[in-house]
Amino acid sequence: MSCDRVTLVSPAGPGTLIAFKMNQLHRETRLDLYNDNEDIVLRITICRRQNKIFFNDHSYHSLLDGWGQEKSVDLNPVDLKRWRRSGVTISVHNCSTYLAERYQILLDLTTVYYFATRFPGPVTSIIYSTSGSLSDASGVVSYPLETLPFMEREAITSGIVPATDSEAISHFTLNKLCAFINWDEGGEIRNYQIGPQNVLQEYTYSTEDGNGWKHGSLHNLGIILSPISTVAPIRLDDGVICVYYQGQSHNFTPYKCPPEQKADPNTGFIQSVSEDGHLKRWTIGSPITRAVMGSSIAIVLYFDATGQSIPRLYYQDPELYLREHYYDHSLSEWVLGDFNPGVQPRGTLISAEVIRGGDRDINVIWRDALGRAVASSWSESSGWDSPSPTRGRAPDGRDSS
Repeated sequence: MSCDRVTLVSPAGPGTLIAFKMNQLHRETRLDLYNDNEDIVLRITICRRQNKIFFNDHSYHSLLDGWGQEKSVDLNPVDLKRWRRSGVTISVHNCSTYLAERYQILLDLTTVYYFATRFPGPVTSIIYSTSGSLSDASGVVSYPLETLPFMEREAITSGIVPATDSEAISHFTLNKLCAFINWDEGGEIRNYQIGPQNVLQEYTYSTEDGNGWKHGSLHNLGIILSPISTVAPIRLDDGVICVYYQGQSHNFTPYKCPPEQKADPNTGFIQSVSEDGHLKRWTIGSPITRAVMGSSIAIVLYFDATGQSIPRLYYQDPELYLREHYYDHSLSEWVLGDFNPGVQPRGTLISAEVIRGGDRDINVIWRDALGRAVASSWSESSGWDSPSPTRGRAPDGRDSS
């Protein structure tokens, strides 16, 4: 195996992503990330023959062997065969907070693990050992997360996490079937995804519970999603968590969802389920609106001039128009908004974000028929502006020229 050491131009502190771009994945690849004290804050070993990826750390100053407790995750053989032929980018995101030193490990844009290292301090150098070679054009590169294209940032911050060490990880489609929210500076994380038999699942992470991932209680409701549903969670200002999806209509009003469609997960209706922040009890809401099957769903929480919080939902309707519904507190129901940038490609990815400061309040981004990332912005004073291409293509961030 060849072995090379690379010293980073700048230490990879919190919010930095280190990427290893490989032409092809060989039998074994090992990456050791060092801090200034020569501790290995993270060792990544991919063993293709075992279909596994291993994680560990090592103390330079130790009376014993210095190694920590090794962790591993099974990899999907189909992905490994593809990476063997066409290569893979291994990325390490320093997502440490004042509560814990943690690293997010991704293969391409798929998150495979969050590793809690024992050692503080940023990564300053890397030793990589492999029977192959890194891409000549890039090799080892590092970026501040905030400088990456919007869709790539979203893929990283919305990474799926395995429920157990033995669960096989398969490459997933960006913004499909899984999403997460976090608060308390990353101390609390919730992951929502489609599970066995298409049942909506929740996985919870809490530093108060010993930094471990646990299976939440949401699956006990037995909510069956459409196989091509997307999932969009949000945490409201009162601590209530709401999850939006396309699936079975458990609660309904006759004009929105006829009784005979109650058990059908393929009606296209966007549903919601919410958890009370204090009672920790899930409640299924009424259908909100009908969308094209497999519509991307985006949700933001906007605070108006009076300080009242208003959830705003973005989706693609059955005629392929992009639409907005928002919750009108005076009517106690969801109503159709003015957002209407016209017909877009079926299943286009939709992202929405609240802008704090400046002359815009909400920004919505999607892909047009040319594959460009297109944005439209809204302000409470002037409404929606005309859609315009942004820099780069979505979701891979390539230039649109």
